[in-house]
Amino acid sequence: MDIPQISVEPLDLWSVCEKLKTSRHTDFKMLLCLAGV
Repeated sequence: MDIPQISVEPLDLWSVCEKLKTSRHTDFKMLLCLAGV
């Protein structure tokens, strides 16, 4: 899938999750966060 402005890396996953929480389109992106956590 094409994920704009987000590259998920193990060490960066937590940071990504935090950014997703403030993002407007956290619909399926939040699922990625939950799946990683």
